[in-house]
Amino acid sequence: MRLFLTLIVTFFLGCSESKKENTSNNSTPPQKATLKVAYVENPNFRSHTDNELLQLLESTKKTSREHFGISLTFEKIEHLNIKDVFDLLDSTVIEHYITPNMLNIHKEDFTHQEIMDVQDNLRLALRSNKNSFDAKVKYAQKYIISDQNVSCNGSLSKALSDTMFAKVKSYKKYLSKDQYNEWLYWSALGSTQLNYDIIITNTPIISVEKTFLDMHTALRGGITVGTTEYNPHTQFKTFVFWSTFAFFENDSVIKQLRNSETYTTSEALELSGIYLTHEIGHMVFHFGHPFSQTSCVMNPVPLLKFREWSHALNPQQCQIGSSPEMQINAVNIETNFYED
Repeated sequence: MRLFLTLIVTFFLGCSESKKENTSNNSTPPQKATLKVAYVENPNFRSHTDNELLQLLESTKKTSREHFGISLTFEKIEHLNIKDVFDLLDSTVIEHYITPNMLNIHKEDFTHQEIMDVQDNLRLALRSNKNSFDAKVKYAQKYIISDQNVSCNGSLSKALSDTMFAKVKSYKKYLSKDQYNEWLYWSALGSTQLNYDIIITNTPIISVEKTFLDMHTALRGGITVGTTEYNPHTQFKTFVFWSTFAFFENDSVIKQLRNSETYTTSEALELSGIYLTHEIGHMVFHFGHPFSQTSCVMNPVPLLKFREWSHALNPQQCQIGSSPEMQINAVNIETNFYED
């Protein structure tokens, strides 16, 4: 869901705007693909059997065929130790990419500069999205914890930032001293030699960064379900990391974001697989986020309302090319980690 783009632009804090040229050069997408999958387990959270993971992927396979016309197959799932995976990260990447962009969400308060950095990057994400401003406001408005008048990307980014900082304090129990909850660490796995197209984990990914930040992540308070990132070692030069945590966790804080709904194991796996199709759209086709177009699988799930979101999907009403964000190569997925 969260789609990270490295965008080098100059922007101001007010409501004036400028445009960024899209430099994506993804080739014509295939009609079928075989994807390499790994499962990275955190022993502190609910684990998954191979049969459960296969059920999840079968749901992705079905939904990808319905929405994108692509036929997917998956190689045998490989199991990886989470500590071993994080240990693959080079110290240079940690020093130059991860550490400078992390915010310590264990603390009670954030500095003015930290808050402004987050607002700036939210505004950057809003500006890069090709939807109308009204569509973005429609998507976000009822979830914003703010009485601020939203009239431009600048004021919307402030409202989103206020919302995220208010909510993230409720998630401290899920944070890891080993940084397993940090989005930047998962994002940087593309800098290692790992060559998996999809990495599934049961660990929560909850964090706040001074980097490009999408509004649906902010509205959840920093909870990421999945991201498509750059990886030069995979067939599409991208990879997906995907967290099942939000589908299975039944603590009241998380359930509130799910319309207070509890899922059976089977439904949670099916919904997770349906939503993973969203990342297939990023990875293979480079689609963007058609906010507020509820028939589109590429419309990010509001909060964690997976069931409600899935019931509104209709591929006939969201054809490829039907809107700017549903154009092939609508976004450019580039490297963002430090490279020598």
